[in-house]
Amino acid sequence: MENNLTGDIQQWSISGAGGGGKGGGEMPTEDPDTLRSKAKASVLALFSEGEIQGFPGGFSADQRGQRIFLNDTPLVNQDGSKNFEDVNIVFATGTQAQASLPGFGDVRIEQTVGTKVQKRVGAVSATTTNSTLNKLVVRMGVASLFRAEDDGDVKGTEVSFNIQIVDALGSVLANRNEKIKGKSRGPYDTEYTFGLSGTGPWTVRVRRNTDDPVDLKTNNDLYFKAIVGIIENTLRYPNSALMGFNVSAEFFDNVPSISAELLGVKIKVPTIYDGASNTYSGVW
Repeated sequence: MENNLTGDIQQWSISGAGGGGKGGGEMPTEDPDTLRSKAKASVLALFSEGEIQGFPGGFSADQRGQRIFLNDTPLVNQDGSKNFEDVNIVFATGTQAQASLPGFGDVRIEQTVGTKVQKRVGAVSATTTNSTLNKLVVRMGVASLFRAEDDGDVKGTEVSFNIQIVDALGSVLANRNEKIKGKSRGPYDTEYTFGLSGTGPWTVRVRRNTDDPVDLKTNNDLYFKAIVGIIENTLRYPNSALMGFNVSAEFFDNVPSISAELLGVKIKVPTIYDGASNTYSGVW
């Protein structure tokens, strides 16, 4: 994304650096991690009713990041190091004629599920709270995904599952088998998008196909993380100062809270007043 730090609608990205791995010799070896969370947390926060100044003029993307907080943690530290990778930010100052925020024109309704899916227990279900949705995103994840061989080597593995979507009249709209395959020592989330039809609300049922692990050598616990209902609209939110985020969901267990240090609502002041220095000069 190309940074645009001026105007009514402003966009910029903050990117961090990744890490690496190491190999082994004749000792037990471990395959490198091959999975990186694909799920994105999209959050839209309202800061003011009425146009605001926003960030001081001339602030860079990193300087802005020092004033923006997710769960009370700044995007960028004072020394310039990043606390989050690949964060895309859209900011609207709250004018009457402002356009819709790129990527945030639709209404997204997220419902946390957060339930472990086990074959011996059966399907885990969640029902939408809205009956006017156009699309539905199902977020699945694993806490880790690997298996330890008898010789000590650590390899990737897989877990398969079925996603079924049923409308309020019992019609099956989707019945799809999916698989998460690879290796990850940490959490990994991924999302599946479905178009909706029929009569809402809709119920999502997730059933594990792979046998449950029976020992500590296999790590493939499966979690039904959330459902996200989408209503396709183009919303401008006139006279509302807003900030939207797209950030990898691997950083959060739940929808993060947003806060920011911003210059406040624009008001009428005498022409001889300097708001930056809070001083008056000239004749009243």
